[in-house]
Amino acid sequence: PFQSNGLVVVTQATNCSNISGCAVALDEYDIATGSRRQSLSLPNSVQGANQPFTLEPIGGGQLMRSADGRFLTLVGFGRGVLGSNGSDLSSTSASAVPRVVARISAAGEIDTSTTLGASAYSASTPIAAISADGSGYWTAGQTGGVRFAAHGARDSTQISGTFAEIASMAIADQLVWLGPNNSSFRAIQVATIAATAATGQTATLLAQGTQPGSNTFNEVQGIALLDVTPAIPGVDLMYTAKDSNFLVKYRKDASGNWNSLGGVQVSPFGAIARIKPGTSNVVQIFTTGRCGSGFFDKVCLIEDASGFDGSIVATPDALVVPNNVDIKGLAFSPTAQAPSGKAITGSVSGSWWNPTRSGEGFFIDVSDVGSRRVLVASWFTYVNGQQQYLVGSADVVLGASTIDLQMISTTGTGFGSQFQAAQVQRIPWGTVRLDFRSCNEMRVSYSGNGQTGDIIQERLVGPLSGVVCQ
Repeated sequence: PFQSNGLVVVTQATNCSNISGCAVALDEYDIATGSRRQSLSLPNSVQGANQPFTLEPIGGGQLMRSADGRFLTLVGFGRGVLGSNGSDLSSTSASAVPRVVARISAAGEIDTSTTLGASAYSASTPIAAISADGSGYWTAGQTGGVRFAAHGARDSTQISGTFAEIASMAIADQLVWLGPNNSSFRAIQVATIAATAATGQTATLLAQGTQPGSNTFNEVQGIALLDVTPAIPGVDLMYTAKDSNFLVKYRKDASGNWNSLGGVQVSPFGAIARIKPGTSNVVQIFTTGRCGSGFFDKVCLIEDASGFDGSIVATPDALVVPNNVDIKGLAFSPTAQAPSGKAITGSVSGSWWNPTRSGEGFFIDVSDVGSRRVLVASWFTYVNGQQQYLVGSADVVLGASTIDLQMISTTGTGFGSQFQAAQVQRIPWGTVRLDFRSCNEMRVSYSGNGQTGDIIQERLVGPLSGVVCQ
């Protein structure tokens, strides 16, 4: 099985060709030491329901971790390694050589039973496959846009044709993020579609804010996403691997625009990121490339200590230099359990408090309004020694365990017979993120009244009578 604090890298032999194809292995490394822990070989022949799996020497090989953290996925060709006779893999028809999704569990179980059908990336190269939870896959390649296939399927369906060629993918905020090859050559070359199987979707390019310098790019080969600021809904920090040349940093502002904060020359392929353990705002970005100089085929570590809003200044270091193999994509090691989280339903309704902060707490109500599911939160607290109620509401995303609320306070009228609705003033206070860790634990992240912080709340009363929380 895979272990914590690990990186997994796609490797292949250095002497393979477009005709022979390349046998593929996944090598896991310890991030702390750079030492190799294990190597898993993907099948080179039919093994029960599993199809053979190979890659080309150049092209493809992006490795992705599922949104729930439990699986690794990549896409390739359903043919074993051949000799010197035959056709280039990328020129083969998908009916003769099916394009195959490989799914690898945290226990190291390899499943290559999913094929994408005769119309998927025929006479071209599949690039990436990504999943929410291992039950289905969004795929992309040199042609054909974005497709979707259920796990174990023998066919797939195109769900977006906005961009034919896509070089990288990521998944976050119920969205699939795409690095399309687009002739517009924008400074920020990333688009999104909904993380559903709905067909006919139009991919939307991210809103572009300030972009220092004149560099523009036509291809993104890696997208690393982080959600670091509760006051800004969703993912708000991004690092992209651009044209095998630069790693570029972007920050989303309160208006939803993405603003460039500089780049580092690192010749990256693929990109993943995390907050450095033991720190609050140092970001570690991992890529494969040449780490700024020398030969390719290294795992590079870039530490961005400029803070979330600072211009990136960093020197790439080689974390891993494998011997006698070519390396492609990378991902963090999968985990046996999905990250903790309780889907927001009516079962979280009730009152919440922190026993160490007696006299303060939350009332939560989750109700269906037509086709919408809405959460209403009331936070009874104090400001400047006076009791104050803060109220906010927002629509719940199906399956989500977190929700962002714009909170308001009210003033301006009297009690009882003195109440006048026209006199009520609604005053914006700030933002609150509710993260339901379980049926009995909720983390509150707030930004307002000149302060930011986190408070853990536990269930005081609830769930509602007759409602079971699981």
